[in-house]
Amino acid sequence: MEFAAKYRRLGRLGFDDWQIVSEVASAVSKMLREGRERGCPNTEDAIVDVVVKTLDDLGIDRYSIMRGYLQGTTEDVRRVLRRIFPNVEQIIRPPSHVVRAQPRVVSRGSEVPTYVVPSSYGYGWR
Repeated sequence: MEFAAKYRRLGRLGFDDWQIVSEVASAVSKMLREGRERGCPNTEDAIVDVVVKTLDDLGIDRYSIMRGYLQGTTEDVRRVLRRIFPNVEQIIRPPSHVVRAQPRVVSRGSEVPTYVVPSSYGYGWR
């Protein structure tokens, strides 16, 4: 899993719960598709076993993962994700602290986009 390499490099502080769920959901979707194409028996069970072992090897407490974007995923992917992350709840939109580029603001002589950090981010700005 490409995610495992990123996680080993960045560590837990580099990922929010929803990012871990998203990475795993992508891998689960691909594994389900390939398992069906190859006619693998007990595909979902095998996927759960492989992913849980990988998360354990990475030191990720899958029971502590509480939030994930589940909309847009198929029912079978959601079913597998809930077995992997039994305490996950669906979140509807990105957390408020995610910094988004605002529409490009160009001042004289500048081509640099302006980024706005919400005051709730925790920098103490008012």
